[in-house]
Amino acid sequence: MKWFQNTFILIFTALGLGFCGILWNVGSLSDLAFIGILGAALTTSLCTSQYFLFKLEQCGRTKDKVLRDVAQLRSQVKKLMTQAHYDHLTGLGNRNLLTDRFQFVVERCMRSKATFALMMVDLNNFKMVNDNYGHSAGDEVLIASARRLVAAVRASDTVIRLGGDEFLLIIEQFGKSNDVFKLGQKLIDSLSEDIALSSGDIVSVGASVGIAQFPQDGFDIGCLIEIADQSMYECKTSGRMPLEFA
Repeated sequence: MKWFQNTFILIFTALGLGFCGILWNVGSLSDLAFIGILGAALTTSLCTSQYFLFKLEQCGRTKDKVLRDVAQLRSQVKKLMTQAHYDHLTGLGNRNLLTDRFQFVVERCMRSKATFALMMVDLNNFKMVNDNYGHSAGDEVLIASARRLVAAVRASDTVIRLGGDEFLLIIEQFGKSNDVFKLGQKLIDSLSEDIALSSGDIVSVGASVGIAQFPQDGFDIGCLIEIADQSMYECKTSGRMPLEFA
């Protein structure tokens, strides 16, 4: 029984992801058929639990074989989590990661009575690039734009690709409110710079930026995104960032 207990502990530790384990003893020790690990602690950003169930058939298996199986499972789980939370083209977080990060930032700001900003970014001439140069060129523009957004903010901030040519940023711990608008203008300037395509063509897309502030503009992510989206369209219409919050 000791070997199986040790194996169970090794599996538990190797996963390191908050898994809970269940050990079935069918009949006597010699009849022990498998160890089941039920992953009930992996909760996605959509607040639904993802369950991973696998069997390690103990009959004829060695300790090393079991550990290899666990290592393979851990790799598969990490891959699934990456696919669930990150955009495959740009490597930025997706809407699932946004939900997770937003809740985390809200809770932290509520405790410290701090504020943060949501910044909606839309590429102005992306459709023209797709129409004139093809979708592969459009992908290059999205990748280049994503890199510029990441480079413009701090590592503690969050950059999300919502879909298409829309991005959303969570900006924490800024000083004066106008600092956020200065950052917005910085993003516009950066995204307006020329992009060299692999074909040798040079394109420029530009961008519009809208901003919403927590908690002044609301507590709910849907409400804040809506306000940031409205602000972004005002920027697109006027061609410039506002100077202060409304």
